Amino acid sequence: MPGLSDGTRDVLRKVFEVGFGVGVVFAAASLTKGRDAHSIVDDVVVGLLTIVATAFVLEPIEQKRVIRELKQRIVDMKATVAEIKYGIDKVNGAYADQLDRYTLALRFTNKSLDKDEMPNAWERMLWSMRGNFDATSFVKPDDYVRSYPDLGIAIQEAKVRVTKSRIRRIFIVENARELEAISAHIKKQMSAGVEVSYLIHSEIAKHVNTSKYDTLDFGLFDDSKSVFLWLLDDRAVAGGKIELETDQYAKYRNLFDTLCRLSRPCVFADPVNGTKDVKPGESKPEPIWQ
Repeated sequence: MPGLSDGTRDVLRKVFEVGFGVGVVFAAASLTKGRDAHSIVDDVVVGLLTIVATAFVLEPIEQKRVIRELKQRIVDMKATVAEIKYGIDKVNGAYADQLDRYTLALRFTNKSLDKDEMPNAWERMLWSMRGNFDATSFVKPDDYVRSYPDLGIAIQEAKVRVTKSRIRRIFIVENARELEAISAHIKKQMSAGVEVSYLIHSEIAKHVNTSKYDTLDFGLFDDSKSVFLWLLDDRAVAGGKIELETDQYAKYRNLFDTLCRLSRPCVFADPVNGTKDVKPGESKPEPIWQ
């Protein structure tokens, strides 16, 4: 009797047991009509015994049904517990990953960072991110080894290959000579899965009021809506700061999107097929992202 509550089933079962016993009594009475009182008593006793016997017959069937339902409830409960545990583990994992980044960001928000703190702070932010990362680079060619150690590139590659993060970087240079000077570093970034392009510095002023920005060297973490500012002195890292969920993120996001539209993809000479480097002044190819 699917769809019935346990109480309803019990009532119906009792009614059936009693009804069946009464039916037996009436049947027996009809067969012994006109006989003495002892026969009537015997009929009643038979009817009562029939009720008891029916209960004994139906009880195991009812117990099997109850046990079957309990087993199904246990299976459902285990599935629910597993789902809840998965959700808790997922939340805990996300919380733990973000806690380090938010703690770091809150610690340094609107405060100056020493130049020696910047690489470590950037690597920690990069390692804990779960979203995408967009950045620009404007330090002098000689400063890339100090500002971007191989560990930072390895972390970026892990994020791209494993967590499927999208990382884009625009290298801002003064001329083709600078682009060539940092080509080895750019190739490392590209090999790590970073989407790389370049932009001539003089082109920026034609489209952007750079005086509105503290720096042209910055990184954007889209999951925490934070911006990592590398403050430069004569294009050498002098310090920096992290802005967390402020209007600064929107400000630098708009700047990056503009620079992205202006930038050109980095293409290096291929000894096999003879592809040439893209040099400033040449026709602009399609960018590697839109």
